[in-house]
Amino acid sequence: MGIKIKKFFLHHKAVAVSVTALLCLIVIVVLLCLSTYIPRSAPTDYNAEQLKQNPFASVKTDLAADLSFSDTAPTFTMSAIKLFFENNNSYSIDAMRIPLRLTADGRLVIFGSDTLDAYTDCDEVFKEKNLNPEEKSAGELKQYNMGYHFLSQGKYPYRGKTDLSYVRIVTLEEFLDYMRAQENIWKKNFRYFFEIKSEGDYLTEAVNTLKSVMETYNIADRSATFPYVADGCATISADGDKAAFYLSCVFGASLANKDYSVLILPLSFCGINFAKKSIVDYAHSYGIAVYFENVKSVKDAERASAAGADGVFAVSPSSVFHSLIK
Repeated sequence: MGIKIKKFFLHHKAVAVSVTALLCLIVIVVLLCLSTYIPRSAPTDYNAEQLKQNPFASVKTDLAADLSFSDTAPTFTMSAIKLFFENNNSYSIDAMRIPLRLTADGRLVIFGSDTLDAYTDCDEVFKEKNLNPEEKSAGELKQYNMGYHFLSQGKYPYRGKTDLSYVRIVTLEEFLDYMRAQENIWKKNFRYFFEIKSEGDYLTEAVNTLKSVMETYNIADRSATFPYVADGCATISADGDKAAFYLSCVFGASLANKDYSVLILPLSFCGINFAKKSIVDYAHSYGIAVYFENVKSVKDAERASAAGADGVFAVSPSSVFHSLIK
């Protein structure tokens, strides 16, 4: 049957093009309809017990930073982290998203890519191509220049420098020690989104290591993790949960058995507008906090805030901070 259909379309290319175009149009119309039709939810009750138990639910829209993105300093380095806190009087960070990889000696380091090649000099200087963090100890990873490929105004400012202490890979403990000091300075307890990027045989060890570190630093009750790590932590939804969540909103399905506490959503995707108050209220009714990612402008931040978002991951925190008022 499949062969016959294929032969038919090969001999009737005009029909094939027309049918394909029609199917695409139908898909677009369906997406637009789904984007428009969201059942109204009751306004969020921030005194509801489910929300009060979620450390990431917030009456105001919190400002979060994502350590996977930086255009002003080398990504995944202390140099980039410091920009959020030092010499900064114009905005205040509330939460941070931290990608983690396991090392050969069982430590966790801040890194979210597949290999070190695109960020460090592991290939050019050390002749180690396709290098994974899991292949080296935390101490060995410190030898690589994390700013080697960082481009600024047409130049590579971190090549040929002798002091590279702030553009080395950062261990989770080093990061949390720094954050402890910042909490004393800023007089607040920051919240953390930890996403373990190590997979396969490394995942279980990475999960156990993160659990141990969170207990040592006493931050489990204000941490969200993916995948699931331990009781007392909020859990970040998997990417596949986002589509299921949206369909649940459309059809008013129950989320009572959900296994996540925090949704990280795009403002829009494939024509679907996620930044709607009814969508956020729906999530809140089940005790789920909603953060929007890749927020690039004041307009984006205002959309998220108007929808009742608990927080946003801003590409440029300083430019959107003052617009985050519900």
